[in-house]
Amino acid sequence: MLFTKLYSQDGLMYTWGLNDFYQLGDGTIISKSKPLRVGLAVDWKNIYAGYDQSFALKNDGSLKAWGYNYVGQLGTNDTILKLKPSTVNVDTDWKTISVGVSHTVALKNNGSIWAWGYNEYGQLCDGTDTNRYAPKRIGNALDWKNVSAGEAHSVAIKTDGTIWGWGYNDAGQLGDSTMSTTFTTTLKQIGKAKDWKDINAGYKYTIALKNDGTLWSWGQNNFGQLGTGDNINKLIPTQIGKANDWKAIFSSRAHTMAIKNDGSLWAWGFNNASQLGDGTDITRITPQQVDNAKNWKTVALGEEHSVALKTDGTLWGWGDNYYGQLGNADTLNDTQYPRQLSAGNDWKSIATGRYHTIAIKGTVTSVENNLNNQLKFTEISNSEITIDLIESNTAILSLFDVTGKKIINDINFESNQYKYKINSLSIGAYILVININNRNYTYKFIKE
Repeated sequence: MLFTKLYSQDGLMYTWGLNDFYQLGDGTIISKSKPLRVGLAVDWKNIYAGYDQSFALKNDGSLKAWGYNYVGQLGTNDTILKLKPSTVNVDTDWKTISVGVSHTVALKNNGSIWAWGYNEYGQLCDGTDTNRYAPKRIGNALDWKNVSAGEAHSVAIKTDGTIWGWGYNDAGQLGDSTMSTTFTTTLKQIGKAKDWKDINAGYKYTIALKNDGTLWSWGQNNFGQLGTGDNINKLIPTQIGKANDWKAIFSSRAHTMAIKNDGSLWAWGFNNASQLGDGTDITRITPQQVDNAKNWKTVALGEEHSVALKTDGTLWGWGDNYYGQLGNADTLNDTQYPRQLSAGNDWKSIATGRYHTIAIKGTVTSVENNLNNQLKFTEISNSEITIDLIESNTAILSLFDVTGKKIINDINFESNQYKYKINSLSIGAYILVININNRNYTYKFIKE
């Protein structure tokens, strides 16, 4: 018997919303108005979304992509739409990625940055305007900290606190004091400061956070997305207000959000579909607090909808819901205030495309770590499954083959130890799921 321990409640991926280009990854073009699990994998680590394309990083460092691919933005070395998660390349050292409208930028564990997809405006930073269908490294530096993709520009931050940009600059989004329809195809430092902490590219604008907790922005400002109190484009980094307690930043096509150190959530910019979550459809040109909650963890912004996680693991959303992108099982109404979208408090991460949403459920906790002190030991032999609990408790055992077909229907047991005979199972791979107090312990094994 070959036996592999996986993770309890680890990395189940769900998608919902518009699906016209297979961006939900379920093999269909049918849009969904509530979370739908994608495949059987339980080892998803993080997710990312662009306009009509999606990416996911696995625990082993490999990268998968699916959806729209007309200019190679999936990085799969072709321009073929992908119906389900497909391998980007053979590398297993990806750390994080950022997805623009039709290009993608990524950071590897060794500090190098890479790009692929559309390149008409130099957004891939390879000195050309040639589209790339597979990841191509940007320069030779190994000291990159983060990278972010906008509509046709990209920005990045180094470990020394400097920030850099390249690509299109028609609205001043590169922050170099100019605004031009010409574009930059090589790395260009933005200012001389070395105290930048994080940077995030919006559609045609950029927002950045300094080490001292101040917030800065530049580029397009037609809807007040820069938060500077006006609608004037900014050609250099411009401070947003005087607050110095900002913690995290998030951008989109034309609305922006940020979380403060106290866990409060703030929003500004375009608000035609109530995507700011302030109970109105009034566009805001300065940061406005979304509600009174102080436990916001992270936010993902679509074109006109917003999705957020709280520190208690609950999932919330507001704004446009025409394509079911809020995941509340309808497409009838926009939501003006934060509304809990789906039951459960085990949501781990979120991402939004133009009109679709992706989320991962579960905490990355191995079985050996003894989640909730419930499961003591599980042993699988060629003939028997043995389950030992810390104390007598109600548990449910289920067994699936690799296609997802349930081989053993849910079996309830209430004892410290349970044994189940598997002599009759055919040779092959199986997934064992043990549910205790609504938490799943998942194992994969191969019967020989």
